[in-house]
Amino acid sequence: MIRFLAIVVAVALIGGPSFLIYAITVPVVRFRTGSYVDFLAFAGTEFAIYGGVVLGVAVHWARVGRAWQRVRPVEVFKAGVWGAFAVGVVFVAGAGVHGLTTQGSFEKGIGNLWGLVVMFAALLGALVSAGVALLFHGLRPLAGADRPMPGSGGPGMRSGLA
Repeated sequence: MIRFLAIVVAVALIGGPSFLIYAITVPVVRFRTGSYVDFLAFAGTEFAIYGGVVLGVAVHWARVGRAWQRVRPVEVFKAGVWGAFAVGVVFVAGAGVHGLTTQGSFEKGIGNLWGLVVMFAALLGALVSAGVALLFHGLRPLAGADRPMPGSGGPGMRSGLA
């Protein structure tokens, strides 16, 4: 039952930020132009948040070099948050460089809301990362008679029973 609830909450945490991002970035019908430009900010933000989480988890997995079954959900959460934060910082720095090259000022490129952009990237990345971590928790294999319980140390650990 707990695993089922973890999967349900994971789906809500992974999909929920998309609705919030849609409400923030897509103009209301009255102010739309009727082209793909209306959804360009939405697509970029989705790519930054979800791509950052995927990038963070992929980098963590590549650095650790273990099978997916041995990656702990807490590690997945931390990696996803750091990935989303890093992509948010890169996005702000890229906007600043774009402003520097086109308008002659780094500050004109990033504006005065750069801190808020990075905070929202980290916050929404944390929500998505929590969902991915819960999904890892809910979908991991159960410990049976042929394998040790997760965290028990495995067959090579001393049991203390002499």
